[in-house]
Amino acid sequence: MNMHRVTAALLLGAIGASTLAHCQISVPQPNALPGASRLRASGVAVPEDYTIRIDSFQTLLWQPDDNYFRSPGPVRIELRSFQRGDRLLLTADDAEGRPDGDIVVRGGFRLVREDSVLTGRELTMNVATETGSLVGARAEIGNMRLTGGKLTFTNEGGLVASQASFTTCAHERPDYRIAAREIRLTENGTVTARGVSLFVGKTPVLAVPWMQRNFKRRVQSAFPLPGYSKETGIKLRVGSNIVSRPEAAMTYEIVASLHQSPFGNVTYERDLGRVSKETLPPNTRKVAMSDPLPSALEMHPTLESGYRDLWDEDHRLVAYAALGAKEAVGNRIRTDLRLSRYPEIGLSGFRSGVRRPSNSGAQQASRSVSGPAVADRWGYHWDLSAGWYRELPTDAQAGRLALRTGVASPSWTVLPRLELRAGLAMTGALYDRDRSYGVISPEAEARWNAARSVQLGIAYRQQRERGTTPFVVDRVDVRNEMRLYCQGGQPGWDFSLALAYDTDRMRAYDTNVVLRRKLDCMEVGVSYRSRSQGLGLILNLLP
Repeated sequence: MNMHRVTAALLLGAIGASTLAHCQISVPQPNALPGASRLRASGVAVPEDYTIRIDSFQTLLWQPDDNYFRSPGPVRIELRSFQRGDRLLLTADDAEGRPDGDIVVRGGFRLVREDSVLTGRELTMNVATETGSLVGARAEIGNMRLTGGKLTFTNEGGLVASQASFTTCAHERPDYRIAAREIRLTENGTVTARGVSLFVGKTPVLAVPWMQRNFKRRVQSAFPLPGYSKETGIKLRVGSNIVSRPEAAMTYEIVASLHQSPFGNVTYERDLGRVSKETLPPNTRKVAMSDPLPSALEMHPTLESGYRDLWDEDHRLVAYAALGAKEAVGNRIRTDLRLSRYPEIGLSGFRSGVRRPSNSGAQQASRSVSGPAVADRWGYHWDLSAGWYRELPTDAQAGRLALRTGVASPSWTVLPRLELRAGLAMTGALYDRDRSYGVISPEAEARWNAARSVQLGIAYRQQRERGTTPFVVDRVDVRNEMRLYCQGGQPGWDFSLALAYDTDRMRAYDTNVVLRRKLDCMEVGVSYRSRSQGLGLILNLLP
């Protein structure tokens, strides 16, 4: 087929600025068959480098003098930015390109970018800034699903949906969904929602005015749930993210109860290492603030525990600040201790020695996990902190500079189903008035994989102290501790039972029981601790 060639300049301007691309266009003879036509445009854009390719169309109206095109029939357009490495493929019923750089779609369309798919109708998008809006929208970004009456692209690469619904379930009938007046979803998986209702199946169960959470990791306590302990009576825990970015996170948590005044904390963490869009926000403070004498092996657990969200973390260096009032602090003897931080600042480092179970597929890697994780490398943690503290009910007050360190070994297989691990934790603190205190804690653990879905374990830890401390929370509580545990389950269910035993006093001081119903996208269940006579509800949303 004979072709004639036309060279033109196509203006693809962002709002308030212009972008010039020199395009070479091949135009078929007028008698060419519709649907067999092709147009290719390539060039260098300023300030961004684009290649634009109209892959197929039925009819094309092209006006090079005023930089306008229109394809009133089905059309496919590819936009590629070499500077950012992005590629967008737009398939539309009717597309129009305007001199200001906007592409306007009338009717239905499908927009594909890396692992995300966006469908809807009535799209307006600026090719230089990749901002725009549409109606009747549905976005699929990895496991995340976002729908809305109207959806807007932000210049930070996020999405804002009104009259929206969000879930991480791919099912036609999701296990849960979050309905809200407005939902903002960022590139790193952070969801900010206003006027929020949680639906389990088709039933609304909980509502909050505002919520912010990162859905690339397991979401715990996204909605206020009641609990009970002998110290507080019935209590309600409320918490959320204020900032959630790959390099930084700011959170708050408040607990209101019948028997005590409200208590809680505000924390800020900033990653000092290199981060990317795929990096999860730092999340090291929650467990560190609640356990002043952490076990080295419990910081790197192979079974289900509160530390599970630290699995797979690799060489994180985090600066942090925390302000807390009357927070409950873990102690193996007393349950009435509270600690206030006015404030606390520090640095922490962490490398997980544990990876997620190898039998998890790529899509299920961070979802509900059955079976033990894999401890195949050395893990470490350290924490250097300084602050002013007040302890209740002892009313002890002091400034403190503390260093906590720990290391956990990989698992060593000694028999086909028997594995051994070892760990060492050390804590040192300097207080005002020339006081100092130190603790060293060696420990060992054996785990027997009794069956495919049942694991039994025993661990022993010895704590040795030196010096004096004004705080009960810093003092060694159980010098010789033995832990027995069992975890197992069936498809859709799991349980765990942990018994902590004080070998010096020859008695058990705590029992922890957890029963969970495990769905594809969420976990629900109940937990009980004998030491605090605490009863809690579990509602975890999975990425």
